[in-house]
Amino acid sequence: MTGVLGLLTILVFIAVPISVALGVVPIVFMKLEGLVPLDIVPILIVEGLTDFTFLAVPMFMIMGEIMNRSRIAEDLIEFASAIVGWMKGGLAMVNVGASMVFAEISGSAVADVASEGPIIIPQMVKRGYPKAFAAAITSSSASIAIIIPPSLGLILYGALANESIAKLFIAGVVPGIILGGALMIFCYGFALRYGWPTEGAFSFRRLGQAIRRAGWPLTLPAIILGGIFSGVFTPTEAAAVAVWVALFIAFVVKRSLKLGDLPDIILVSTVRSSVVFLLIATSTILGWYLTNEGIPQAIA
Repeated sequence: MTGVLGLLTILVFIAVPISVALGVVPIVFMKLEGLVPLDIVPILIVEGLTDFTFLAVPMFMIMGEIMNRSRIAEDLIEFASAIVGWMKGGLAMVNVGASMVFAEISGSAVADVASEGPIIIPQMVKRGYPKAFAAAITSSSASIAIIIPPSLGLILYGALANESIAKLFIAGVVPGIILGGALMIFCYGFALRYGWPTEGAFSFRRLGQAIRRAGWPLTLPAIILGGIFSGVFTPTEAAAVAVWVALFIAFVVKRSLKLGDLPDIILVSTVRSSVVFLLIATSTILGWYLTNEGIPQAIA
């Protein structure tokens, strides 16, 4: 066990991707020990990726990219700005609020940053926020997607650990809200200290307009979570339904997407999904090796 952790630590510190390191370490020890044929490695990779639930990953990635290309993120940012933009450091709070809303739609921190970052970070810098702070709060708030449903992280954990994904989603709601609230308090404290501006006075008229603009995108969390919690469909089926709803919003409601955009959307989503699947595959190899060596039992 010490050798496994030691080699894994060394590979990570020399900047080997974690997904690659997780696969290299057990293969090296399996080869050195010579007790198990390496023919089992491709079998483990295939078995590790055969769970039906994993189909939700590319579906949510596609939906997030559709939201990005159709400029729906702008509507969500305006919606968040109408709610919290009037406070000190309002744009930083808008950043957090928009990330929480987008997390409930895409379930992906990567999709969150890719959609909001290019829009909101330049605006924050323009209004006097330090660039480093703008980048830090964007990445930190995007990470809320790991907790707030429909989190891809919770879907993967539920599938691998054979736990109820619906129960994991319910468990993630309150911690996600608390984390978002804590980040907003953090932003408010910095705003008071450094004199960062507000985004204007609160206006019910502006809020109403923002709700109308963001109305269709905000139906996605209701469809996804409502369908899962009510048992109408599984997380994988919910992701598929969400993709069709996102396409309807982009093509029919917003009319901001073209058929020619779809191949690139699928390509980008495939690349992002492959990173996740590679991590699952290699972690399956490591998990099998540790179990086969009886290391969990020895630790217990």
